[in-house]
Amino acid sequence: MGKYQWEGDAKATEETMARRGAGTPFLLRLSLLLLLRPGGTLGCASVAVGSPVVPLGSAVTASCTIWSKLCHGLEQGKVQITWMLDNEPVAGSQRRGPGGTEVSNLTLPQFNRTQAKLWCWVEWNGTKQRVGMAEIRAGYPPAKPFNLSCVLNLSDYGLTCQWEQGADSHLPTSVVLKCAGSRAQTVTGCTPQGGRSCCTVPRRLLQLYQQMEIWVSAANALGMAESEHLCIDPMDVVKLDPPALQSIQSIPFQTDCVALAWEVARSNAHMELQCELRYRAPEDPGWALVTGIDGQAGTTQCCGFLFGMQYHFQMRCRRSLARGYWSEWSLGRNYTTHEKAPTGKLDTWWSARPAGAGGQLEVQLRWKAPQRREANGRVLGYRVTLSPRRKGRDPPTVCNTTHTHCNFSAPAGTRRVYLSAYNAAGESAATEVVLLERKGQPLAGLQAMPGDEHSLWVRWEAPPAPVASYVLDCVVGWQRVSSDPGRCSACWQMERDGAATAALIRGKLGAAGGSLPSWLAARRGAYRGAGTPPDCPRTKPCPEPTPHPPSFLWIHSRDGIEPFQRYNISVYPLYKDAIGVPIHTTAYSKQKAPSYAPKLHLRSISKSNAELCWDPVPVEMLNGFITSYTIFWANSTAEVSSATVNPSLSSFVIRELKPSTLYKVHIMASTAAGGTNGTSLTLVTMVLDDAEIQFLFLTLGLIFVLLILLFICFQKNGRVKQQFWPSVPDPANSSLSKWVPAELQQVRPGWLLPLEPLQVPGVREPGLATISTVTVLEKAAGKQPSSWGKEPAIETTGTFPPLPRPYVRQEGPGTPGHGWAAAEPCQGPGGSRETVQYARVVGDGYKGQQQARPRLYLRSSSTQPLLLDPSPSPKPYENLWFHGAAPPACSPFIQTARCYARPVRRKRKDIPSHLDDLPPTMLKKDYANVPIINSVDDVVKRLLSLEMASQKEKMKIKTQQLVEKVRRSPSDNGSFEVQVAMLTAKIRTYEEHLQRHPKDKNNRRRMLMAVDRRKKLLAYLRRVRYDTFENTCKQLNIQYTLPPPYTRRVTKRWLVKKAFCLKVFQEARKLKAPERLKQRRERQARRRAAKEKEAQREGTPV
Repeated sequence: MGKYQWEGDAKATEETMARRGAGTPFLLRLSLLLLLRPGGTLGCASVAVGSPVVPLGSAVTASCTIWSKLCHGLEQGKVQITWMLDNEPVAGSQRRGPGGTEVSNLTLPQFNRTQAKLWCWVEWNGTKQRVGMAEIRAGYPPAKPFNLSCVLNLSDYGLTCQWEQGADSHLPTSVVLKCAGSRAQTVTGCTPQGGRSCCTVPRRLLQLYQQMEIWVSAANALGMAESEHLCIDPMDVVKLDPPALQSIQSIPFQTDCVALAWEVARSNAHMELQCELRYRAPEDPGWALVTGIDGQAGTTQCCGFLFGMQYHFQMRCRRSLARGYWSEWSLGRNYTTHEKAPTGKLDTWWSARPAGAGGQLEVQLRWKAPQRREANGRVLGYRVTLSPRRKGRDPPTVCNTTHTHCNFSAPAGTRRVYLSAYNAAGESAATEVVLLERKGQPLAGLQAMPGDEHSLWVRWEAPPAPVASYVLDCVVGWQRVSSDPGRCSACWQMERDGAATAALIRGKLGAAGGSLPSWLAARRGAYRGAGTPPDCPRTKPCPEPTPHPPSFLWIHSRDGIEPFQRYNISVYPLYKDAIGVPIHTTAYSKQKAPSYAPKLHLRSISKSNAELCWDPVPVEMLNGFITSYTIFWANSTAEVSSATVNPSLSSFVIRELKPSTLYKVHIMASTAAGGTNGTSLTLVTMVLDDAEIQFLFLTLGLIFVLLILLFICFQKNGRVKQQFWPSVPDPANSSLSKWVPAELQQVRPGWLLPLEPLQVPGVREPGLATISTVTVLEKAAGKQPSSWGKEPAIETTGTFPPLPRPYVRQEGPGTPGHGWAAAEPCQGPGGSRETVQYARVVGDGYKGQQQARPRLYLRSSSTQPLLLDPSPSPKPYENLWFHGAAPPACSPFIQTARCYARPVRRKRKDIPSHLDDLPPTMLKKDYANVPIINSVDDVVKRLLSLEMASQKEKMKIKTQQLVEKVRRSPSDNGSFEVQVAMLTAKIRTYEEHLQRHPKDKNNRRRMLMAVDRRKKLLAYLRRVRYDTFENTCKQLNIQYTLPPPYTRRVTKRWLVKKAFCLKVFQEARKLKAPERLKQRRERQARRRAAKEKEAQREGTPV
């Protein structure tokens, strides 16, 4: 039983006391410090464990013993011992031991930690102190190493062995590779470094060509384990250096064979070697291996190579007797076999149609390139002739091309053409192409189904007539499907087995087709049962008598069959004398949910219905056949409804919706493998339908019209009353008023009242003349009015318009410049024939102006109609000009309006701009280099041109033009010349702006800052690169002016300061003059001494 002692740390104890707080009594703390001072616990406590290393999960026992006599300050019987496993308290039992000791025992029934520390604590008066510690480790015995293998390296003859360690034991484990020879039983070996599972035994510890025993030993505290012992001869596991291929040549007499020569490594020259050769063409997926080659021979021959094909060769060797490790493959060497004329027939497809009135036949011929085994090299081209090639003459060639298609014209009635391929070694035999008519019977049916992710099964029903061959076409769904598979040389294939009714189309990644469909498996099983050899049991797989059953084809798609892509498959039957009509179908090798669902659009909406439409999903995004569309809609109360729509439809009407309700609608596109939801569409139903809205608007319109009519009736009640109940004026009590100008105030004195000035009509009342005087004419009692017609006739300059009769009559000629009109005499009351003056209207030009007619006004306050006249009375203030008089050229009563002054608008100056030279048809900078801009509409071009551009867009173009003039290279964007060009464009824009807005102080400051910046840049260019400076000024049309020399204004202060400085300078020179004189004399003396010394040295003989 091991024992571990631990001495207390006084500093840790002081920290513990500090954490306990100031509440601990001073004397108690002092006693603990004395108890646990350095040296105070030395030998007073010990911790013992049963074993420091135990198996994981086993029991652990420990004991802690404290000698009270050796622990100063501890009173016997008051010591309490506790345990801590790392940071977790554990319970133990305490008892009093012999000799005044306190003993605590601890038992852990199951120790599940790989490493832990067990602490023993002393608790006295509420304070704990660690007095002992024991470290316990747990783990497993070492695992047995396995997969031991060794390799001998010939460079240093060191034996490198590697192995797999096994499970971790969680304990320190020592691993040693041991080896023992057959002669000496001494065990040697090596120890791996850094925890690796490999080690190299040096040459001095090995016995070559002798059997040695090698094993791996692993040991820890719980046990030891050894691997299986490996008994080998180190030379049996040697890894040789690879050989070097020297040359590869074709054998002249055997054209499909080559001869290879190689040289073995110098370190392997004394050994018997067995070598292997491998080769492959660039298109081959795997290597062809040639075994059993004698390595010491140095040469070998291999046959079975294709003509004109490039091959890559590699070689490796090993010891013949040891059967040990192969060397690495040698460096590869490429070799191309010689070519031979192509062989075999070409698969062809064609279409022919008449070329019109010329009697020619337009032929479109397509063919498949020959296979590698038939091409015998690189095909240089193809030749099409109208007749076969015979000895002594070559037929005329109608097409000579390097492609796999050709369009040519042939004479009418041509039924055969001949196709051949040629390479550098010769030309192949011609393939006869018979141009058959497309009038044969079609296939009865066509089905396609997936085989696996990279294959498709195709089945069709054979027509009644015998078929010579079939043409299968398989293209991706979103590509353009042609009715003629000959237009795509890579998507069609011809099979000459006319009895086939099924085909497996597989791609590069497809396996042998996956599982067969039930209809094909049954047919194939029946065929296998019929052709099984008698000695082959049914329960074991055995070879079939033929590669595949009849009526079955294996077809490889050049582009590969990919999942989630639609393929359009067409089958053409080829008869002996015609071509059948093709049938088409589509298929997927594997389906999944669509990539995205179509986007919903709202076509129309009403109170209870909503019509939705959507665009179909592109074929490349379908990922399968759409089985249905599902429309979901929900309102704000989470009432969700749905409807399933046929996949052939692209619109749907949702019915029975609630009015004025918000709905969220989305669509889900589903295939057989799942569905995809589209984005939501939010719509709000209307409150009313269209018919209800029309009826409502019609009702409101009728109410509005009725209100307008009522309003007019209330406003014009007099006219309405007069219209329905006309008023009859009373001539006896009538009064007449008139308006005359100022010159027409001289009338008969007996008929005038005192002048009464009236208000001038407002400016906004057009057509009213200026009123100067109102004259009222009344009948004097007992007097007969004189006849107006007996007054002197004065001819008026203007004629008045005819007035309505019998209200107004026009008198004869009167005083010049005056016109008079009066009523005719009528029968008065009581049947008398007295003349009753009813109205008089006077009008003339304003202030003697005779250029236009005056306007006549008539006013009558009578309420009775004139006698002997059934017509109603004239309306009050009626303008007689509207009763037949032509409108004057200019009314004389509004002549004063001519004197009104109008505001004079200053004409805007036309300021030239430096942007005027930009053509309006030029495109904006952002759209100038867009490739699609040439195909857009003229309206779009106009919107994107400078005609509709802003000042900012034009500035971009102008700045770019100026920069292009001076930039050093196309990538120059920051040189001094480019900066000057950009500042020039800004300055010119600022100048134009300030000419229109001279009070814009902010932009004037910006312009001055730009000018100052440009001056500095130009000054730098002039000082550093004058040629660039001249070119920049010339290209940008800048007139550079040299800055004026520095001049200072002469002031009195400056003169005084200058004179003072000169005086100070002169006085300072006077003070320094003696010192300078002394220094000058010393220099002169030194020079003279140097000259004398030089002269003495030259004159002294050597």
